[in-house]
Amino acid sequence: MSQINTNVDGITLKLTNLEKVLWPADNITKAELIQYYISVSEYMLPLVTDRPLSLIRYPDGIDGPKFYSKNAPDFTPEWINLFQKDDINYFCLNKKADLVYLANLASLEIHAMNIQMHTPANPDTIIFDLDPSEGLSFETIKTTAIDLYNMLEDKGYHPHIKTSGSKGLHIYVPIFPMYSRIEVFETAKKLGQEFINYNNQCTLKLSKEKRQGKILIDIYRNHDAQTCVCPLSTRARPGAPVSMPLHFDDVKDIHSSAQFDIRNAAEYLIQQKPWEDFKNLSTEIHHLPKDEAPVQVVVKSSTIEGNFDKTSEPKPKPTFVMPNVDTFDFMLADQALSIPKGSDYVYEIKWDGIRAKAIKTNEKIAIYSRSGRDISVQFPEICEKLNAIDGECFVLDGELVSLDEKGIPIFANIISRMHSKSTTVSQFNVSFYVFDILYLDGRDCRPSPLHKRKEWLHAIIKPNNKIRISETFDDGEALFEAAKSNNMEGIMAKNIHSAYQSTRSDNWQKIKVRTIIDAIIVGYTKGKGDRSPLFGALHIASIDGKNYLGKVGTGFDEAKMKEMFAIIKDKPIIAKPFAVSVEDAQNTVWIACDQQCEVQYASITTNDTLREPVFLRIKYTDE
Repeated sequence: MSQINTNVDGITLKLTNLEKVLWPADNITKAELIQYYISVSEYMLPLVTDRPLSLIRYPDGIDGPKFYSKNAPDFTPEWINLFQKDDINYFCLNKKADLVYLANLASLEIHAMNIQMHTPANPDTIIFDLDPSEGLSFETIKTTAIDLYNMLEDKGYHPHIKTSGSKGLHIYVPIFPMYSRIEVFETAKKLGQEFINYNNQCTLKLSKEKRQGKILIDIYRNHDAQTCVCPLSTRARPGAPVSMPLHFDDVKDIHSSAQFDIRNAAEYLIQQKPWEDFKNLSTEIHHLPKDEAPVQVVVKSSTIEGNFDKTSEPKPKPTFVMPNVDTFDFMLADQALSIPKGSDYVYEIKWDGIRAKAIKTNEKIAIYSRSGRDISVQFPEICEKLNAIDGECFVLDGELVSLDEKGIPIFANIISRMHSKSTTVSQFNVSFYVFDILYLDGRDCRPSPLHKRKEWLHAIIKPNNKIRISETFDDGEALFEAAKSNNMEGIMAKNIHSAYQSTRSDNWQKIKVRTIIDAIIVGYTKGKGDRSPLFGALHIASIDGKNYLGKVGTGFDEAKMKEMFAIIKDKPIIAKPFAVSVEDAQNTVWIACDQQCEVQYASITTNDTLREPVFLRIKYTDE
């Protein structure tokens, strides 16, 4: 048995039988498999890190016997992370050396759960596996996947498509890991059922007899302990195909699910960099299943005219029925790299909070998150002020925001309030910034232009410290600079002639001031002066721990400093994990730590570190 020793990530690996042919018809060896995983590791690891894995191993190639490997063998090196569930120790990847090790075991297929080991009860992805019946063309699969993608996007999600490397396509939807396994599965089921209601070529039924001639929308990948082939995993099929993440624009040009293979995948990744924004596009679940069907609400006659007499539209009728509130979906903005200009636009601050709908019917007030959850109990003071608005029946769109004493939004405070079960006001002050009106006293306001909807807002709302109208400005560049100087997230540009569309539209555009990324803490400098009891700055790295990103020492107040120091002070001290030179190395303590944080920055320096980094917040596993 031939073997060589090699060093990956500072770890010495023993590689064996490199000449072993694993795909005989294509003469692809284990050495090529290992080299493939090294070449795609930069793109693959962010998508699979810390996920419990199941392997399908073929020690003698795809023509030989296979065996499934869930439980890591006893000889597994200590430097590989394991996750224990139901007496099974699952492999978990987080570095290039892990990939190489699994490849050396002839793991020709790597399948992962839709959870991470740090939040095992809360999936962070909804998976739809489109599996065709025999005889269906790949063109049919593509068309179906595109239709499902568009439906999900219209509902405010950020779906991503990949090939299975076999016959079908997969759609992954990133979500915040804050929902139970049952909630995620029931949401997948509800969305799948909604899709097949108008596409009778699809089914949710697993039975081959019942789905004959149809495409199975396999939602059962979202059940507990179920897996799906990892993005960029190879498949044990002729040609050594891989499960390839795709840019949506490229889906129409794909002719086979096995189009990308071990020999051409890296080229597409380098050129297109698909799914690079996957983790940054997580959302709430927008359509949690409800125990009861929504009902139409009859409200008493209006006592105001709400300034409608300035239009040619009819006045409200004495008695009216409010449409089903579930039909009032949020309007979503496109992201822009530059500020759109012209007299057709007004500009607003992009508030860093929780998007919410405020609804009043028959003197009953309710606040709903973007997921459709009733969060009224968490914000009783907002409900009280909403009840004073001059209207019998309305639907308002806005943002729940917690501001510090300088007027800067503190997102963590909102999250704290969202998770609270208390009916009393917490220590964190919150205001509701209203920026649109969808319905008012018998009138669907959505078809009217934005400038008219703004007039109606000002007619019914008397701003106070809890209910505020989001102010509009005519000078977008000046507002952007103001947002930048105050460390705000960015601005919104809105077409004043546009209707309110319950979908994503370029009539609303968001322009962010700085880039925000997730990072992990890998060390800290010892504090000096006022910071001597705690730390001076944090050393951070990319979320996979592979790339050193520099040092961040700004963005902390005393509370953040103490909160962070409590997390890092007892972490094991390790040797310097990076070969690159670092600032203040002599005063640095390197630690073994997987704590994530959120950092914003202006740009990337020539040595690949962050320019002008600012610490934003600690990220907890239940977010």
